[in-house]
Formats: sequence, C-alpha cells, structure tokens
Amino acid sequence: MAMKRASMLLLGIATIAGLGGGAPLAQAVGEQPRLIPRALAYREITLGGMPSTTWASGGLWTVGKGETIYLQAEVLVSSVVTGVDWTLTSVPLNSTATIGPDALPAALGLVTPGDAAVYKIAGRKTLIPDLDGQYGVQAVVHTTKGDITLTAQATAGVYVGVGRELDAAGNTVSKNAKWPQCALCHAVTDKIDEWQKTGHATKVIREISGLGSDHYGPSCLKCHTVGYNSTPSVQNGGFDDIAKLLNWTFPVDGAGHAILAPSSWADMPPALKNVSNIQCENCHGAGSQHQGDPLLISVAQDVGVCAQCHDQPATHSRVAEWRLSLHANAVTSPTGPGRESCAQCHSTTGFMDYVEGKPEAERRTSYAGITCSTCHDPHSDANAGQLRTVADVTLRNGEVITDGDNGKLCMNCHMSRVDVASYVATTAGSSRFGPHHGPQTDMIAGTNAVEYGKFIPSTQHLVAVGEVCVECHMQSLTGDATAVPPIPPHPAYASYLTGPAPERYTHAGGHTWKMTWDKNATPDDVTDDIDVPRVCSECHGAVANFDKPTRKDFDGNGIAEGVQTEIGNLLEELGMMLPPIGQPTVTITSAYTKQQLKAAFNYQFVVEDRSMGVHNAAYAAGILKASLEDLKGTAADPLLGGASVGNGWYLSPVYGYYQKLENNWIFHENLGMLLVETEWVSGYVFLWDPAIGTWMSTNDAMYPMLYFYDGQGLMLFSNNEAPDLWFYRQLDAKMIFYPGFDLNPTNMYP
Repeated sequence: MAMKRASMLLLGIATIAGLGGGAPLAQAVGEQPRLIPRALAYREITLGGMPSTTWASGGLWTVGKGETIYLQAEVLVSSVVTGVDWTLTSVPLNSTATIGPDALPAALGLVTPGDAAVYKIAGRKTLIPDLDGQYGVQAVVHTTKGDITLTAQATAGVYVGVGRELDAAGNTVSKNAKWPQCALCHAVTDKIDEWQKTGHATKVIREISGLGSDHYGPSCLKCHTVGYNSTPSVQNGGFDDIAKLLNWTFPVDGAGHAILAPSSWADMPPALKNVSNIQCENCHGAGSQHQGDPLLISVAQDVGVCAQCHDQPATHSRVAEWRLSLHANAVTSPTGPGRESCAQCHSTTGFMDYVEGKPEAERRTSYAGITCSTCHDPHSDANAGQLRTVADVTLRNGEVITDGDNGKLCMNCHMSRVDVASYVATTAGSSRFGPHHGPQTDMIAGTNAVEYGKFIPSTQHLVAVGEVCVECHMQSLTGDATAVPPIPPHPAYASYLTGPAPERYTHAGGHTWKMTWDKNATPDDVTDDIDVPRVCSECHGAVANFDKPTRKDFDGNGIAEGVQTEIGNLLEELGMMLPPIGQPTVTITSAYTKQQLKAAFNYQFVVEDRSMGVHNAAYAAGILKASLEDLKGTAADPLLGGASVGNGWYLSPVYGYYQKLENNWIFHENLGMLLVETEWVSGYVFLWDPAIGTWMSTNDAMYPMLYFYDGQGLMLFSNNEAPDLWFYRQLDAKMIFYPGFDLNPTNMYP
C-alpha cells in the first residue's frame, strides 16, 4: 500500500521496471516487487533516534536538487533474499551523484502497516541528486529463486512556485505565472482555482498576518512553505534559499517575539511570497523539470506525502492515529484488473474515480491503500475538511440517505452491496452469501434487510446524531477543562500525555476511528480492550460500556440485559436454527432453502454490522426476531398483530414490541402503559396513555404518526429517552416533550 505510484511498474518476465519521475507506464497486475522512494516523517525521525538535522521526505521520485531520496527495494514476503546490488544507470551530464549508504534505522519498517501482509524490505540505499535532471536507479535483488531487477527514474530540479499571489481569503491578488510555474497551465483545469480556496493555499498568509495561532514562528515554516530545507548543501530554490538571498528574516519585535500582523505579509518580498504557503510542489515535488511532461512530476496517493508534515510529535498526530486504524491495514486482494467494483472502496484511485462519476468499467484498479487522499481532496475546499464528497448516498435498494452531514462520506463504502429483495430471490447460498462486509449505513437507517413484509422498529441515531459516523468514531477524547464539571481527558488519550512525545496522540476516536482502546497495545488480544462510550453519554447519560443496559428483553429470556448481550443471544438462537442445525455457527451452502437464506441474510447483516446492536438495536433485534418467527411459524396476536416472542412479549410488524397485560392493557416498548381499543373505527387503533392523559389514534399506515386528542394534532413519535417521550408536532415543526411512562399513574383509566 505504500507504493508511490500505484501504476508505475512496467512489467517484464524477469524485470519489473518503474520508469519516469514515478509516472505510470503500465498498470501493475497483482502484487509485484517494487522499488520506491520511502517517505520519512518527523515522528519516525524521532522514534528512530535519527539526527535532529534530518529532514522529512514525502516519498516522491521528483525532488529538489540536493534532497535525499531514501531508496527502498521491496519484495513479496515469500521471497528469500540473499543480497541486493544497486547501481545508477544514468545521471545528468557532469553529475557526481552516487548510490549512498542506507540512512534509515532498521526499526523503521514499511511506511504503511498493511503492506506487511504482502511485502518485506529487501534492501535500502540513498540517492542525493546534485544536478537538475534525471537519474536512473537499478536494484538487482538476489533471491533463492532467481534475480529480480527493479528500476526507476528520479527527477531533480528546483522549486518554481505556483505563480499566483493570494490574499488571506484565497482571492487572487495577481496572476503573474511565468514558465514553468504551475498556474500557467493548471489554471486551465481549475486545479489552481480550487486549491487557492483551501487552508493550505493561504497558511503562511493567515498565520503571519495574525489570523491564526498566537505562537506561530520560524519553526513552522518548514512545512508551510515550498522546498524548505536548511541543509547547506541543499540549494533547491526553496523558501529558505530565497530568504537567505534576500536577507529576509522572520519579523520579530525588540523582545524577540514574532510580529504577527498584516504588515508582516505585506512587507514580504514578492519572490518569497511565491514560495510561501503549501503549494503544488509540496506534494508533487520540485517542478522546474516538469514543463508539461507527466513523466517528470510526481502524483502519489501514499500517506507519506501528508505524513511529512502531519506526523510530527507531539502536536501533529493525524497520521499516527491513522496507523492504528483498519484503514491503514487494508489489503491488496480486492484490487487489480477485473476488480473494478471492489476498487471503488479498497483503493484510493478507485474511490476517486467513483466519486468523480466515472463508469465502473473505467475506474482504476491499481493498488493504492486507504490513505489521507482517499477521503480528503487536496485540491478543493468545497466540503468541510476538504472531504471528497458529502453528497446524499443512495443505497442498493434505492433508498436515499440525506441525513448524516460529513458522515455521508463514510456511507459511500460502509453499506450493503446488494438490494436484499432481488438478491435473496435470485442468489444461491455460498460462503460469500450476504450483504458483504460493512452494511453499517443500512443498519443505522433501518433498511435493506429481510423484513418479511413487516414494520421493523428502528432507533433514531441517523437523525439524532448529527454527523452519524463522524460524531462517534472520530470523537475527541482530550476532555474539556471549561465544562461544568470539567471533563478530564479519556485514558485512551490521557495515559500518553506524560510519555515520550512520539506517543502523545489519541489511541481511540480521532483518525483511529476506533470505539475501543487497546490498553496494552496487544491487537491480537481483545481481553484488554476497553470500550470508549464517552460520546454516547451525551445523550444516554452515564454509559460504562457498549453493552448498555436495556429495558427491552429482546431475546425473550425473561431478563433485560445489555443490548449487545441481547443481540448476541438472538444471533446464537438464530444460528442454532440454521444449518448446521443445533450449532451456533452458520455455514451457508448451496443446500440452504430460500427460507433459510432469508434468515441467513439477516444473520450476516447483523454480524457484518459489527456493532452488536449499538448502531440500531431495535432494527437488529427486529430482523433477527422476524427471522426466528418465520423459521418457527409463530402465529400472530389478534390485538395488534404481534407474534409471540416469549415471556408474554409480542412483536408487531407495525407497532414493535409490547407485552400483553389484562383487559386490553399492554406495556409498549416505547410508549409504556397503554389501553388499546380496536373496534371503535374500522382500520384504526385508539390508545389511552395514562401518563400523558389523552387518547391517541393511529393505524398501520400512519404509525409512528399518531393523532393526539388533547389539541396537539398529528405528532410523530421520535424517541423515548428517559424520563421523557419525544414527539415531533407536525403543525409547527416543533419537538414536544411528555413525561415518560409511569407504572403507577394517577389517571390509570380514561
């Protein structure tokens, strides 16, 4: 996954060659040995005990003259390497550059954790280009099964700047691009116009003008300007070189404090402004040699491009968090020719093509793992956080998800891959039968499972939790000292505050997307994992773990247990009724009947959701119970049409769970004690709520909409968070709160 050009390899029988400045010549077929310029982050420099004068690298084949390229030959893990021979096959005229020794600590492994499943390091060296031009690199890897020849071409040049002056808001002050500056050509494709509205494009302008941090200073410039590298031998036309040439220094007052004011930017020489801010060349490499030739510039989706700045202890920790995530451990198997539908979500390039609306057959299938640029568009700020898309999401059953805000980005992949109705009707059983991995969006929305023609209740997380996925999985655990009472940092974050700087970042939430904390850093041992339900407590009160106690006895064993326990018990019960019958595990085969396949789909739907009911307890329980009822052939209750689920409880396809009492009284899972009358008006159900003190009416088509006879009119039941019942009043679009049910109300009878 750390390949700097996912399609840079030119395949041969005995030679695997990557030619040009990392530009594509042929698409890789499967996993192949590769020669890459290894990225190097400041966190790695610190962790590796490297000299403090070491500069980070974005891992590009296009660099500024004098900058170090960390060459890394990688082979498949099955290879037995006996040695590597390195040579420079070509250099610019008069260059004295040579292949240098490995400068990286052995402890620094592959850039992307997931690559370890496929690749291992065969050898490392360095290259420091001394002149403008191209450098041919060859590594011959000797293995017990023969030699593997890897070749690549590096391009060195100087930084030229974008060629456009902006103001702090990203508006154009002057268009003064000269050959070969970026804006001269790329404004035509709108890349420059889009980019200049991003935070990157105006970083130095805003900060040095006093519109950002109050502790901004010279040390920040290495990441916020173009080509900054103060090593004396590096003369690449970067910010520090031009500043030295113009005798410019960071403006300070008499006490040595930075002067952060509009005048500091206004007084900066134009030549220095040209290489200020985070521009094209920060991510694509020095551009003087490019001049329109795509082989002489770099385009990479690897995490290293971002990590050179966004992975610095102890304040820049996004990449460190990401390394703990499953995204960082994505595998290569769903990519490659013929995997267009898979690459949509298992490859950065495939996802980019999907978002851009390219037909499936035209999407790239090259392996480029789930990195920063999968979700964030470096060229555009059209969406918050420069997210690639927050458009409404259409599920495979045609339902359109409009709620979720930034969480809708996640929903593009975390959804079922099938329309359940057509899928179950036409698909035979097999080990791959089911909604595919990760149907979280369908689960949260309460849709696209086998519902047997019934109304399956659903919780309100989709509409009640603003950004849905983001709100919970990226929760901040830093605490809030200003809150009353103060909220301390969560141990998943706080326990690392006093440790070494490289370890000071959150180990749950944030860009880990984790909802559990692996306290002892033992990923293969879940016994030390601790739930992190802090975000749940904002609505549900104090929550110790995700197995939150529920007053609903979903599994009908007479005990209202934790929600995950209840769902787990239902899964086990359903598993016992599916082949191999009598065993809790489910093994789907072609011998399954259609009835069994429907139940098996729901079983897989809940299992692959992986929240064990947390995302949508009512829907998870509902589809499992409906599956059990279908397999058992349970008869319906004549009162509200519910099917008995044991211990006096019924599940209605319309009204959800309720317990039958005496004389038409029921205890409803959401509304509490109700007196039910079904014979007054044909087709309607009248409900007396003793806690609210009013009659309500509804029917199968209306519910959960109810008509209140206390003057409120039509109201939509929303939630039953204790101690209140929440209703949405249609008349004026307001939320109305009633006291929750009372087992001993004063007006028990109307």
